[in-house]
Amino acid sequence: MIDGRTIATCSHRFEPVPNIIRPSPKRSTATYQLWDFMGLITDDKATLDPYNNVAFLEGELPSGTTRQCTAFFVTKYVALTAAHCVYNKDGGDWISHLRLYPGQTLAFWDRGRLVRPYPSVVATRAEVPSEWFTASSSDDVRYDIAALFLESHSLGQSGVALSAELASDEYVLEILGYPGKYREEYTNSMMNAIGRVDDITDETIQMRTITGPGMSGGPVFVQYCPPANAVCTLDKVVGVLTQGVMDLEISYATRLKPHWALLREWMAYEPPTPDPLEPANPHLPGHPMCGSGTALVLVGFVPFAQLARRRMPRCKRE
Repeated sequence: MIDGRTIATCSHRFEPVPNIIRPSPKRSTATYQLWDFMGLITDDKATLDPYNNVAFLEGELPSGTTRQCTAFFVTKYVALTAAHCVYNKDGGDWISHLRLYPGQTLAFWDRGRLVRPYPSVVATRAEVPSEWFTASSSDDVRYDIAALFLESHSLGQSGVALSAELASDEYVLEILGYPGKYREEYTNSMMNAIGRVDDITDETIQMRTITGPGMSGGPVFVQYCPPANAVCTLDKVVGVLTQGVMDLEISYATRLKPHWALLREWMAYEPPTPDPLEPANPHLPGHPMCGSGTALVLVGFVPFAQLARRRMPRCKRE
């Protein structure tokens, strides 16, 4: 129980990832100056805060198909992404072998060369709000948020600042992520998309901007532009990018506000075995499999047909 609210989630622990060295993604030949709605985050910027907290996320479906998304660190051992990046509703499958590549982007002087400035890290467990499993497709965006838990951390990632507040539609938002295919070109570089808020509810944000499919799970920042300074900076993250309609130049995000108590619980996680690079923090709780209060822990495969009948995964009560 946190802030008077019982937390309900579904959690899945992954099998160990095989020690396979994957080849770097194919080099892009895109002409970036023609991409009117996105900007390239080059390697001279990707190692600076907060860009170094954004990671290329790669996973694998049971069929062997690769799923690519974006994730971002909120602590050294916890990253956020979209729920559909870790669980495939269409097939009722968890996406496995989730690996994060923080700060991945293209070199400034050689835009065809991929740069990975930090070691990759593997997610050992994922957790999503239980409401997301039973939400209709039109409501998915309200609950399309997930946490990835790591047992070791990369170097340099301390986590972005978060905010539950987004009171004005005058805010300019900036989204970071990896769009994948965009305008018939492939890129595995970090990109940004900037746009204004079209509509805000307590649970969702609608933005006037174009985003690529691989940017799902990316952080939605509020831009801070001081009156006496022409240079805008990224302030706090207020949402997780979940959907986009390219033809209409509209993107949608799940707000952090309704999940604030759950975020606090997720961010309290530390690995059960202290990372050899750094002693464990004695001021935070240990390894909660499901957290406090009533939680749902996935312990088996969930066929999509069961979800369609609104049957939840087999879970246990803490």
